[in-house]
Amino acid sequence: METWLFAIAVVGGGMAAALIAQLFVRRTVPLAVLEAHHTVAGHMLALVGAVFGVLLAFAVVVVWEQYDRDREGAANEANAAADLFRLLHAAPAPAGERGMAAVLAYLRSVADVEWDRLDREGPAPEAERAYEALWQAVTSWSPTDDRERNLHLRALGELNELSDHRRLRLLHAEHELPDMLWVVLVTGALVTVGFANFFGLRYRRSQAAMIVLMAGIIALVLFTIWVLDHPYRGTTRIRETDFRRVIELLERGGG
Repeated sequence: METWLFAIAVVGGGMAAALIAQLFVRRTVPLAVLEAHHTVAGHMLALVGAVFGVLLAFAVVVVWEQYDRDREGAANEANAAADLFRLLHAAPAPAGERGMAAVLAYLRSVADVEWDRLDREGPAPEAERAYEALWQAVTSWSPTDDRERNLHLRALGELNELSDHRRLRLLHAEHELPDMLWVVLVTGALVTVGFANFFGLRYRRSQAAMIVLMAGIIALVLFTIWVLDHPYRGTTRIRETDFRRVIELLERGGG
């Protein structure tokens, strides 16, 4: 819920600021002076708007692709855990049983503890211990024949894949767009909306409505970039649903 309240504050604040700026300009600058700027200001606004639009689109594409990769990576991590569990199910006791228990313990520690703290505190100690225990359970298995050796090699492959996705998840949870890019985006928004005040229409309400709506859509896009740049925060975050589905499936004996 807090994400939507923040969205309302950002978009509403941007629209209110644009309206105040427009009212101030129209009260202090005569209409004739504003009309004299139309020719030059029109070309300048078109140039600034085009540059800012390209930059805004670039930022949206970058964060959306990263968000989509993070969502896919979480699914791949859970899927690798499920494959590893099935391979360990075919391993001899007690190595197989110990390994399957370690897989479930890892999945539960990520879903129940680590996921909610990814964006704030990083990896959970409980998940780190479960992860190390999982590696210990798989690597301590000593195959005795060709069948077990093949199973062991495949299990190590799935464990490596799980580890790769885990590391990427933890790294991406800490990654954010550079501060300099945010400075450029916010400055571009202010300049673009500001240029709209160099025009003067005889119908003030129409002009105010256009500027407020333009400021609102720009603020909404900037907020969307911020949300996608924090994939594990707020109500729109990537969920641990894939982990919980795998846990449920494995506990039922499926997978």
